[in-house]
Amino acid sequence: MSDDPQAGNTPAVEPKWAVPAPQLNGMGKPMRVRAPYPPSAVQPQPPTSSSDDATPGLTPVEVAVGAGAGAGVEAEAEVEVEVPVENEASAGRSALAAKARSWAETVAVFAVGLVLALLLRAFLLQAFSIPSDSMVPTLLSGDRVVVWKPSDSIADLHQGDVVVFQRPDVSQCPFGSDDPQDLIKRVIGLPGQTITSPSGQVMADGKPLDESYLPPGTVTDMSEPITVPEGHLLMLGDNRGASKDGRCFGPISEDAIVGRATARVWPPGRIGGL
Repeated sequence: MSDDPQAGNTPAVEPKWAVPAPQLNGMGKPMRVRAPYPPSAVQPQPPTSSSDDATPGLTPVEVAVGAGAGAGVEAEAEVEVEVPVENEASAGRSALAAKARSWAETVAVFAVGLVLALLLRAFLLQAFSIPSDSMVPTLLSGDRVVVWKPSDSIADLHQGDVVVFQRPDVSQCPFGSDDPQDLIKRVIGLPGQTITSPSGQVMADGKPLDESYLPPGTVTDMSEPITVPEGHLLMLGDNRGASKDGRCFGPISEDAIVGRATARVWPPGRIGGL
């Protein structure tokens, strides 16, 4: 027993700080508490002066962690995402590329159209301009006609058809240097026929030829009968008084035939079939 009479009444001195006991998980090990992000978002909690102010069921450490998590979510919501913007150089290159594609498509369409036109001209259709009055009144000088080129054989042609053919080079029916190389006339005599005009009316093998396409009273002068050889055609112009035709250069060969004229396409007021 101590001799000091006040020893039993000395109060216990409490330490100025104390380390809180670690929280344990279900396996009895200390729990790790992750610090909130960002740290500045965590506001220090004022000390509670009474147990009534504390959140029921939560320790001070748990309250701080909850506050930090909420602040972290709010901070993430305020982050701005920068969207890359195309600069002027890139925009210029895109515009040039688009313009180049447009020009390429235009050139391609033009090239295809040109090829098709050349193919049509070479094998199917061709336009011809009438250079003289030898086919008046059916065709006038300056009219344009479309020629169907597959009709380039005698088997495809009939009496009365209007045909374009290459001009024959014969001395008895001279042409000038300005005369066209292709002529357009009407089929009058077929292979093997004999064409005559004893009274101004054309006759094939002694039978009158129906020429309703001529104006009434048209007279056809022929100095002598013309017999058409095989593989040839006799061609006459509708303007019988002003046409250099088969009456002077004779029947033409099948090889000279370009094709059959099918329609007038110019001028607009004279568009129609032949």
